[in-house]
Amino acid sequence: MPPKVANHRALIEAAIRLSEERGLGRFTADELAAAAGVSRRTVFNHFDSVDQAVYEALFSGMEEILRQAVTAMHHLPPETDRLGQAFDFLERAILALDLRPAFQRLSQLLAEGADTDLTFMVWQRTVMQQIGEELSDAIVQAAPRLDRFEVTVMAGSALAACAIAYTEWASAPDVDGTALGRIVGKALHQLKKGYA
Repeated sequence: MPPKVANHRALIEAAIRLSEERGLGRFTADELAAAAGVSRRTVFNHFDSVDQAVYEALFSGMEEILRQAVTAMHHLPPETDRLGQAFDFLERAILALDLRPAFQRLSQLLAEGADTDLTFMVWQRTVMQQIGEELSDAIVQAAPRLDRFEVTVMAGSALAACAIAYTEWASAPDVDGTALGRIVGKALHQLKKGYA
């Protein structure tokens, strides 16, 4: 693993550990550097601020899960010419993912004392927008007959449905994960069915 990648990973893992121990944002750049085994300068070579490291740590598990959905969309049949077909494929891909570990980590870190402030919301939106773009790209590359704008709206809506499902689940997380699957499935089903 190249040193830059290893350092970035070490910083994310250290930000997660420190957040679990002390709460979100309750440590300095020096403490983050020491926990990751790197210099203070390395922290700022990777992040603009300690907050940015914290927010990336918050969403690192979710990004990985969503990237699995992006990878699954590369297998969408190229002859797909209806948005409904692409949505069905996306829905199956999302429901096949194990979202619970990433959702549990996010809930645990948020419960450790972070207020949902503007920075957090901006970072969440940035992560979701980036994943939405990657998801749209994967769908359009796999099924070039589909309209890019419609695909972008569909992908963004599916991700928003998952975010809403997370919020609902986080209010009373279940132990065995069955409620999470039901809530995500319900959100995606409602999206597919529409509101007419």
